[in-house]
Amino acid sequence: MNLVFLGNGKLAQVTMEIAQERGHRLVAVHDSAHPWVKPLAKHEVDMVFEMSRPDLVHAHVLAALEQGLPVVIGTTGWYDRLPQIQETCDRLEGSVLWASNFAPGVQIFRRLGRSLAAMLDALPEFNLELHEAHHLQKLDSPSGTALQTAQDLLSLSTRYQQWSPELSDNPHILPVISHRKEGEVGTHTLRASSAFEQISLEHQAHHRRAFGVGAVLAAEWLKQRKGFFSVDDYYASLWGGFP
Repeated sequence: MNLVFLGNGKLAQVTMEIAQERGHRLVAVHDSAHPWVKPLAKHEVDMVFEMSRPDLVHAHVLAALEQGLPVVIGTTGWYDRLPQIQETCDRLEGSVLWASNFAPGVQIFRRLGRSLAAMLDALPEFNLELHEAHHLQKLDSPSGTALQTAQDLLSLSTRYQQWSPELSDNPHILPVISHRKEGEVGTHTLRASSAFEQISLEHQAHHRRAFGVGAVLAAEWLKQRKGFFSVDDYYASLWGGFP
């Protein structure tokens, strides 16, 4: 595929590297120093990767969809605009796939977390906590992955009704705690604790290549499809209903 990247940060750079390793061609990279100022030639571009800033996502995706180009969104922190982007994609019969985190291991972590939350509904002596740790430069807090995982848990639990960025004594509030540390790539931990035991699920990213690999694989899957998809749709096509 011929690829255009909107954004040139750490995620974009590692995704470009992996895409080229898999035989794809990098057509252009647009960032603050080289802004996107003219239409992309459709015959030269097969896929657009949006990996810039949250405030630019809506305009970038709209412009790509108006040109009939599929878009993979790797930027986080824009989810208040998600209904608008989905409506635009549907109206223009376009192709969009978004993820808060493309790492395959994160998707396994989320699925295991959903199973854990469903089982703990019958065990009220256990309390859940979700923690996430990232580098100091990360713009959104909690992370998009933590928020999506929290929504997973809330959708399955009859006990937890909302999340909070702080620890709480309210048994109906799920704590989602953020930590920022220099050099941290990304760690998400789900803990279920009772008075006498604890269960921990943890995903730790050792390198950003984990995110880049997932993004390129998802883009290859999207190329032949029309519609508005999340990364869940891609992994559902691999795993079906399991677990």
